[in-house]
Amino acid sequence: EEEEEEEGEEEGEMPLLDVVPLRTTVTTLYTQEVLSTPLPQGAAVKEVAAANPYNSELVWRPERGQEGRVYTVCMGVRSAFRGCAATFFTAPYQGHRAQFCVEVTVERCRLCLLPGESLMTAAAAYHSTYLQLWGGNSNVQRPGTVAPEHELRLGVVYLAAQGDTLAALALKFAVSVTDLLAWNPDLPRDADMQAGQAFLLSSDGMYEPRMAPWSERNGTRAPDAQPLCVLPSTCFFEALPAPPPKQASFSCDLCLRDSEYCAAPACVETPGSPNCTQFAGTRCHKCTVCRAEELDVDGRISVRGQFRSAGCDGPGGTDAVCSDCRECGAGEEEETPCTPLSNRRCRPIRASQSGTAFLPV
Repeated sequence: EEEEEEEGEEEGEMPLLDVVPLRTTVTTLYTQEVLSTPLPQGAAVKEVAAANPYNSELVWRPERGQEGRVYTVCMGVRSAFRGCAATFFTAPYQGHRAQFCVEVTVERCRLCLLPGESLMTAAAAYHSTYLQLWGGNSNVQRPGTVAPEHELRLGVVYLAAQGDTLAALALKFAVSVTDLLAWNPDLPRDADMQAGQAFLLSSDGMYEPRMAPWSERNGTRAPDAQPLCVLPSTCFFEALPAPPPKQASFSCDLCLRDSEYCAAPACVETPGSPNCTQFAGTRCHKCTVCRAEELDVDGRISVRGQFRSAGCDGPGGTDAVCSDCRECGAGEEEETPCTPLSNRRCRPIRASQSGTAFLPV
């Protein structure tokens, strides 16, 4: 009877499961770092209900200063049964195939009003006016009576183009560099960026979509260009100064050899000057693809192919040079075919010996 009771107790026991946060990785276009705490500020993992299967949820209200970042929150599943405990999904680094994570992108230029907040408090916090915020939110009927939890559109999201700097955009939108930095906390805070002189990342005219070196970091996707939250001034009473000419934000050294070439930059100051220090127009262009050879149904050449005989030298600045592929002459046979990257190679035809079968090599 005692043995039967012990067996019944063992059969009734259930393993204890628990979801525990392991780490949070924060990604921007410029950096990727692991937080010193397993969860971002203000987040918590809560058990939904004691059940099998076990359920839990990540509860988080992002705070100001977290906008524009991608938070990858990785969890572990801890199991304890009869005194034996183990934790699963403990991937050692960001992007590991065994990780168990939730990815959250904190939107910029959006604000969820809390109880006691209004258009006026939001305008003061973001250096704007309640009239401007009201004008950008047509679903708000009365500016003084906005319900809590209402999602407020603060401004517009601008995608940086090649050569954009914060100083130039501040002139364009009639705002200050300080405001642009405050509205976009994901931007780096180095001296050049704070002075508004650093070039913003953008693949415009340089990389194909999703091909920029910053567009993927250990499995986390990032935009092709830096998004910026802008609260433009809709009313101003003095003429804006002309923006400075755009300068190149990258060098020809970034162009990939064998697939891109660099167009020659143009001098902004004095064209033709040997002492030019400001350039514009530098771009990495895709190399011309040489014409592929086409054959008819009988295997004869119907369209003569070409191959890259020179150029496409990355920083060198020369497009691909396409030349006609050679054709095998009398007494020759094809050894390697004509491709857009290589010329046809021919070799002498090997004569078959008497009494033996001729097999191509």
